Amino acid sequence: MFRHHPVRLTDPFGLTIDYTKQVATIEAILNSLAVGPSGEQPSTMDLDRPFHGPPHTHVKFHVQYRPGSIMSKKPSNVEAAYDGAPEREWGRLSYHRLEFEIAKRNLYTFLPSRTQILDTGGGPGRYAIALAQQGHLVTLSDLSRGCLDLARQKAQEAAVHIQDYVHADARNMGMFNDEAFEAVLCMGPVYHMVNADDREQIIRECMRVLTPGGLLFVTFITSYAPLMRYVRNTPGQLGKGYDPREFLPSGVHEPNQIISGLPDAFFIHPTEVQPVMERFDLETLKVTGLEGIVMGIETTLNALPDSTFAYWVDLMYETAVDPVTWGSSEHILYIGRKHMESGSAPSGNPITPEGFS
Repeated sequence: MFRHHPVRLTDPFGLTIDYTKQVATIEAILNSLAVGPSGEQPSTMDLDRPFHGPPHTHVKFHVQYRPGSIMSKKPSNVEAAYDGAPEREWGRLSYHRLEFEIAKRNLYTFLPSRTQILDTGGGPGRYAIALAQQGHLVTLSDLSRGCLDLARQKAQEAAVHIQDYVHADARNMGMFNDEAFEAVLCMGPVYHMVNADDREQIIRECMRVLTPGGLLFVTFITSYAPLMRYVRNTPGQLGKGYDPREFLPSGVHEPNQIISGLPDAFFIHPTEVQPVMERFDLETLKVTGLEGIVMGIETTLNALPDSTFAYWVDLMYETAVDPVTWGSSEHILYIGRKHMESGSAPSGNPITPEGFS
């Protein structure tokens, strides 16, 4: 049985959230999400867990390769899925144009000129190439060698320079120095980790390689995204092997569940994004949906003239920041700035964490 609402009753990084008290706290949560880091935070979440990372080397804007630093493990189903279809991943953002355009607009708005950027889990390089075209200095890393090979090809076709292509697991980016980048994009790795420890480790690695004052961009998939996709595409499959109750309570999808073509995945309730990210010594700059309320009519929007489509991009860019609309987006983008000094994040009303298992 679902209790209160059918999403997990624990924080996405393993801390317990008392959702039985949400009637009293939901307004405060939404207000904080809407107004930024100065808003009141939920009292049942640990917002003050210290950042535990290796000491900074103060080596900035330099990439040092450390042999053997990539995790030694059997290929994951995520790696195999992307290795098997890099062209599909490249084409995904051609179909999901709204997501791509709104994400790019956010990146262009917040990034200063000629920023040193790490695009971790950047796949075949859609964002990396777009940012290089804007004059940024982009290093692309990904778990999939197939995607990296395609990224090289696409960058050559676009006549842009990517600083380097690095095969890496986002949980272990030891080939990069501490504080090496002025901005880090993590536009996929977190939502492919079904284990809370792995999700935390990815963010900690992003924070380690990010210079103080640097920008972190993290994308999440929202709780109801798979169900919304089935509503749009194959509603008749409900009850024929597909049951959203298999993943909605935990937020975790694993391949034995029937979500076509999707490897391991984690879905987050939108109200959880800002509070959990602010535990990582980040000042929140923006939380926004990447599709907005028109997610369900993508095919119709894609067929519109470019000028009309651009109007819809403008409208969704402006309105998708409203927390009321977040549940209608498949993807949520978090934008944060690493504090200049470790431990300077605002303290909420912390409780003792129950662990990350």
